[in-house]
Amino acid sequence: MEMRFATSRPASSVISSLEEAAKVGNKFDVRKSECRVRIEGKQNGRKGKLAVEAEIFAVAPSFVVVEVKKDHGDTLEYNNFCSTALRPALKDIFWTSTTPA
Repeated sequence: MEMRFATSRPASSVISSLEEAAKVGNKFDVRKSECRVRIEGKQNGRKGKLAVEAEIFAVAPSFVVVEVKKDHGDTLEYNNFCSTALRPALKDIFWTSTTPA
């Protein structure tokens, strides 16, 4: 289970947004490096603690691709986290193309 998106924001901005998403409800711990973020649940779910990993790839100086995937835990919990916390927190940094209609 994974999600990918592109953005023109710098990696540090993406990492900050991921941290903000994880802070919702104080249910997750966050570990980060220059190009990776690991979000891990504080409590066990149906299949252990939910762990989500995000890796940031610099494609060009002003363009990065972010890959977010479930590393451990229940798929239903992952989907719920993505829809209620992660996507809303990242909606302002998603890159979308503007194609003529």
